Amino acid sequence: MSTKWLNDPEVRVENILSKVGKHIVVGLPLGLGKANTLLNALYRRAERDSSITLEIYTALTLARPQLESDLERRFVDPLFKRLAGNYPELAYNRPLQEGILPANTNRIDSRIQCRQHDQETHLAQGTSIDSSGRPRGTCCCVERCWPGT
Repeated sequence: MSTKWLNDPEVRVENILSKVGKHIVVGLPLGLGKANTLLNALYRRAERDSSITLEIYTALTLARPQLESDLERRFVDPLFKRLAGNYPELAYNRPLQEGILPANTNRIDSRIQCRQHDQETHLAQGTSIDSSGRPRGTCCCVERCWPGT
């Protein structure tokens, strides 16, 4: 079997759909290094085609903070440009934050954010629920909570 190099994200999506069908399950690494361009193309396709189901398993979805003031923009924008360059934001993140993910898209977080603002270690356990309310599995993690997280 030879390697196929596909540079166009839409061609990659077509290739994925032809190989795995319309139920797509994607596992993303913790932190930076996600294939945002490909994931965005998969998300946009699922957004347009409700017959596709997209399950996104991730531990952390990073997004640039919304900058409120001119001072914040002048200070942080050069930093973002230098660190992230043209690395695209995840297309599903804003709809996720606004509670408007399409019904055929499900993001399952394997890391439960700590809501207490202290410096103790907490054991968090929860059950992921899919869009129809069915349990999808149990996740558990130990995390260190810092003020402001």
